[in-house]
Amino acid sequence: MGEDDVLHITLQKRDKGQTWSSPIHGQGKLDLYAADLEQKRLFLQRFQEEVDLRRKGVEKKMMGMSFF
Repeated sequence: MGEDDVLHITLQKRDKGQTWSSPIHGQGKLDLYAADLEQKRLFLQRFQEEVDLRRKGVEKKMMGMSFF
């Protein structure tokens, strides 16, 4: 329990990019519109992570290069 006497639970998905219809199996479902928005948000997040990783890789390679 945290300082505020509230139990905080963090859930992490096993498979990236898959939209959960509900964090608890069988409890509530996303409607089609909400599921589509969530899928788009996940796609954008994954794209930004890949771009960031590539940028860091390029920066790392350039740090090892000599330009003189």
